[in-house]
Amino acid sequence: MSIAFLTIGLILSGPDPEWLSERTDHFELVYHERVRDLADLIRPRLEPELSRICGFIGTTPPPEIRLVIAPDPKSFSDLQGGGVPRWVAGMAYPGRSLIVVRPLLGSEVRHSAFDSVVSHEISHLALHRRLRGRTPPAWLDEGLAVYMGREPLLARSERLLP
Repeated sequence: MSIAFLTIGLILSGPDPEWLSERTDHFELVYHERVRDLADLIRPRLEPELSRICGFIGTTPPPEIRLVIAPDPKSFSDLQGGGVPRWVAGMAYPGRSLIVVRPLLGSEVRHSAFDSVVSHEISHLALHRRLRGRTPPAWLDEGLAVYMGREPLLARSERLLP
């Protein structure tokens, strides 16, 4: 088991009052107290977005998705064992039905929205579920995620192109 999943497991199992957890039909939303406003923003959008994305892709929703909202870029990277590029705002782990995201900073907000990041990551899980664990080509996985996240392609093109 990687450091990331050990770290996330410790957060979820330990009595840390700064980390909160809530459930919806398909999500366990885990977030740090400092980002309660983001949790409040995204919570009512989770189930409709999951339905929209799974309907488009043609799959059923996973029974439970753990969505972790880290309070800042350092915590976001630390939760995943470090080494996450600073421009990455979300990571999906389809085999574990896990999404880890962080708040957007500065100019990132001009190019995207937090709910777009979450939709982007949900689409990775939905596509992998549709393909029953087979790995899709990167162009399909990322292209579909950008589309489902309703992200402006121009803003993403520098990171998507070699």
